[in-house]
Amino acid sequence: MRDKLAELVHNGPLGQLLWRPWYDRVSLPLVTSLIFPLSRAWAAADAAAAAEEGEGRDPQAAFAAAVGETAARPRAAVPSRATLALFAKGRRRYLDAEAALEDALFAGRSDPRPLGDLAGERDQAAVRYMGLRTLFGLQQVRARFPAVRFAIDPPEMVRVSVEGRLAAPERAFRLPGAAPALRLSQAIETDKHSRFYLREDGPAEATDRSPGPLRATVLLPPNAPPRAIVLIAHGIAMEEDFWGGYSMLTHWLLDRGVGVLLPEGPWHGRRRAHGRHGGRYGGETVVARGPAGLIGYFETHVPELGRLTAWSRERWSVPVGLLGISLGALTGQLVLAHAGGWAADARADAALLVSPTDNVEETVFEGALTQGIGASDGLHDAGWTPEKIAALRVLFEPAAGMLPDLAPERILVALGREDRVVPYATGVGRCEAWGIPPRNRFVRRQGHFALSLGLPAQPAPLERLLDLLDRG
Repeated sequence: MRDKLAELVHNGPLGQLLWRPWYDRVSLPLVTSLIFPLSRAWAAADAAAAAEEGEGRDPQAAFAAAVGETAARPRAAVPSRATLALFAKGRRRYLDAEAALEDALFAGRSDPRPLGDLAGERDQAAVRYMGLRTLFGLQQVRARFPAVRFAIDPPEMVRVSVEGRLAAPERAFRLPGAAPALRLSQAIETDKHSRFYLREDGPAEATDRSPGPLRATVLLPPNAPPRAIVLIAHGIAMEEDFWGGYSMLTHWLLDRGVGVLLPEGPWHGRRRAHGRHGGRYGGETVVARGPAGLIGYFETHVPELGRLTAWSRERWSVPVGLLGISLGALTGQLVLAHAGGWAADARADAALLVSPTDNVEETVFEGALTQGIGASDGLHDAGWTPEKIAALRVLFEPAAGMLPDLAPERILVALGREDRVVPYATGVGRCEAWGIPPRNRFVRRQGHFALSLGLPAQPAPLERLLDLLDRG
């Protein structure tokens, strides 16, 4: 039933009605005023459960300390002990199921249950764990939780910390000479795909300053080698592996014989979940620290995508493509700009950027998402101005005049004319700066979310990407 509904939404007439400008007009306020604040409460409850379990602290006091403040109401309402106990139970169920699956996949420990059963139990526990946000819906109506618990580093501190990289930005994005080996798990087989987990060894504990070791999910079409591999760089707060199935975009690629590699961005997914760093939800650290968070994200993730490209090429000997969406498009454009200094096997064969930009500071200060969650105000309060952010631009986006190593004919761009999150004009600016041919620009009358979610329903950019990969 779920698969039939998804098919209607993405490939049937319902999809043609859904992915229109009205979708963002409805969804954007929901994201900023409901989803992000409920995620903030969820993260505070997560910190409270960890504090009670590990230190015996009172969970209500720990929640109050972790949730953050809003200007309208200094201290959000604290959930009941029963609510926090219900949350802690769901959290523990997930952590136990995750540990059992990880042990079976990587440690080779014997478990009488098949891998598929362990994975199913973990996936179900993950969905319930993430869904515990709904426990705080009524209190959100009454108390208005903050969307983000900000801890923005001031401009002087950030500038001093990145001074050397500003003078030679290529240092920030070079591939490491020595890095922990990547380990691929056993396969979890289903009738739709083979699922693997990929990870590097290293300290599991993530903090606001350290994202923890690389992790990714690998999905391969069943019963045949992949014709190509596509790395998908996701958007902010996206944690696909935690929501009970993979997106229609992922399934669209798998149905066409393409393997999909889903890296988890710094401070997202398993990297966050294994860290328990101060009660943050997926991606919150990137926003909460202001420019320092973005710099940390890009300096970590850009080289990781190069490593994963080289790893994929070595393992399957097929073309490798890069698909970046929103924050992933900003990451992807840095990958393309700096890959010329990398080994040839670390460079993508073709790329699709969905909502890139040539003006990150405009996106940060004028984008509807950052304004809606209070990031613009937080930056102003911390002393940031567009000019101070622009002074760090080479660490956020390709420098002026810096062209990608990949030929413009092999770079595709999708833009939404109604995009208020990453302003449409800045995406056009990226196309112009890089000389992206008009036939490689896919411009739709859509907003930010409808553009990316609607790709399988209007798949011309995806079909063009696969055509480029097939031609090597």
